[in-house]
Amino acid sequence: MSNFSDFFGASNLKRWVSGTTYALDTDVWSPVSGHTYRRIVAGAGTTDPSADQTNWKILGAAGVKSIQRGVLTIGGVTNTGTATISSVNMARTELRLLGMSSNGRSFPGAVSDTLIRLVLTNATTITALAGSSGAGFLEVSWELTEFWA
Repeated sequence: MSNFSDFFGASNLKRWVSGTTYALDTDVWSPVSGHTYRRIVAGAGTTDPSADQTNWKILGAAGVKSIQRGVLTIGGVTNTGTATISSVNMARTELRLLGMSSNGRSFPGAVSDTLIRLVLTNATTITALAGSSGAGFLEVSWELTEFWA
């Protein structure tokens, strides 16, 4: 973000109107999403800026496209667990470990036995890997944030 309006949006924004010709770097707000967009290619169009990444870019903190949260289980004698998620663009996604709890899981005792690693395996799968396997279950809480650009 190069200046104040890139982050906070321009003042005196006008509502986007289908079919209107917009100059390069014109800022508008979308009646569909309510977010602010900047024209990156001069011209007109009938597609709302929220659905037209070819001609518009979203501005400011509204860049979050989706947030998914969940808990996955690593159970029994395995040291992995998976969760299926809604498809995301992996290049524009952050995955965070929120915490974990043990439900009767015994650990051999080394610190590495209790470490958890989360991986965005592909566009629809999260994998959790524990330092070791053991009896009982681990519940792993995660959050995934996908950004527009």
